[in-house]
Amino acid sequence: MIKIETDSNTATEAEKYIIGTGFYSSGEFDDSFFSIWYKNTYKYANPEEVVVVNSNCKKPEGAKGTWINLNRNPQHVRDMRDQSISFGGWSISFIASATVALANNVDFIYKEQDCLAFGNWVHEIYRQAKEENLKMLVGVKNNPQKVEQSLIYVRKDFVQRFLSELYGIDRSDINMRPEYKFLSIMERFPDSTGFLKIGTGCNRPFDVNKETFYIQRPGIPNDLPRIPDYELQLLKSKGLI
Repeated sequence: MIKIETDSNTATEAEKYIIGTGFYSSGEFDDSFFSIWYKNTYKYANPEEVVVVNSNCKKPEGAKGTWINLNRNPQHVRDMRDQSISFGGWSISFIASATVALANNVDFIYKEQDCLAFGNWVHEIYRQAKEENLKMLVGVKNNPQKVEQSLIYVRKDFVQRFLSELYGIDRSDINMRPEYKFLSIMERFPDSTGFLKIGTGCNRPFDVNKETFYIQRPGIPNDLPRIPDYELQLLKSKGLI
């Protein structure tokens, strides 16, 4: 059973898009950080709506957006055990929110639960996609996975094709992590897909003076579970969050 709660905002700019994300809470920080995430999202973007796929967790007090509440936690790929299940929590959140964008015939942007983006980042994504004639843009990080999935753009006429390709990979996330599934699809569509040129992602350091950038939790070699407090304080001191 899936229960959907709606509190949508209508975009007025030329680019029509839905921002999707997932939500899993392991404690107070995740609940409070969602408020930071939500304010950051609407401060620098103007989506048709924000769609949050909730992994059977208590909804944070005052949370807004369109919530798709699952009756189970699909789990992080590291915690999955049943190889007969194709998709873990991240993949489910991407697929479910992308399907809402497909149903509404608008572009789709996935902004992960730990991702913050600054400046006119949506416009920069659209500018790059138009300039390079691409239908999908995915972040890059400097580790063996090669693909970073904290910020993703998919043009509306490519959403169904990409989801179809993703469903067509008959392997569990346990055996083929979502990053490699994405990379394999992108390699089949080299003329339609590419990599974002904005931001830092999980790489460090990041430059708070850049006009446009995005970050997520620090990755290799730090591999922290979230954006650390000292980085949040830095962003606050600069008036960015």
